[in-house]
Amino acid sequence: MHNFKFLNNFMKRYTILLFVLFLGFSSYAQTYNSRVKFEDLRRKKIFKLSPFHFFDLSLNVQGEFFTSPTYKNSLLIGLTGMYKDTKGKSDQGFALEIQGRYYPRAFAADTAPFIRNKAAGFYLGYGAQLGANENTSRSGFNNLISQNFKTESAWVTPFFCFGYQLIAWETLYVDFYLGGGIKINNVSYTPDVNRISSFIDEDPSIFDRAYKGVIPKIGFAVGIGI
Repeated sequence: MHNFKFLNNFMKRYTILLFVLFLGFSSYAQTYNSRVKFEDLRRKKIFKLSPFHFFDLSLNVQGEFFTSPTYKNSLLIGLTGMYKDTKGKSDQGFALEIQGRYYPRAFAADTAPFIRNKAAGFYLGYGAQLGANENTSRSGFNNLISQNFKTESAWVTPFFCFGYQLIAWETLYVDFYLGGGIKINNVSYTPDVNRISSFIDEDPSIFDRAYKGVIPKIGFAVGIGI
C-alpha cells in the first residue's frame, strides 16, 4: 500500500511537470515566431550536382529554372560527362537531359515553428535524355596480338519520375527522385561483330552503355539556389 501511494504521488507530480514544460514550450514557440521576421528563401535558379554519377565514373550537373511566379512549374537541364582512359579500357561520352517539372502543390515556403524560412514540394518530372558514348576495350588476342574492341552507342531515353525537393539550410537544396524510362539505343561494334562475337556481352546490365530497354531513374542531387 505504501508503494502504491508513493507511485501515485510520483505520477501526479510528473504529470504536472510535463504540463508546465508544455506550456513553456508553446509560449516560447509563439514568442519565437513573433520575433523572427519571415523571409522567403525560394530561388528561381538552382544549380545542382548528382553524387550518384561518381560511382558510374561520370559527372552530372543540373540547372533548374522556375518558369512561373507561383513555383508550380520548372525546367531542368542536365549535362553528364563520361571519361575514363586506362591501359585496358577507355570510356568517353556525354548525355543531355531536358526535364519539365510540375509541382501539384506549389513549392511553398514553410512557416511551421522552428523551421521558418524553409520550403519544400513534391513534383512530377517528365522528359528525355539524349546521349552518345564510345567504349574501347584493349586486350590480348591469342596471347600474341593486341586487339582493340570498340562499342559505339547513341541513345534517347524518354522518362518520368516523382520527386521531393527541399531547402535544407539557407540556400542549400536537396532533391530526391524516383522513376523510370525506356532506353532506345543504337549500338555498333568495331571490328565486325561476326568475327569477334565472343567479345560481345549479349545481355548487358542496366549500367552498361550498350543496354537497351526499361531503365530505372533513381537518385538525389544537392545544389545552391541563386
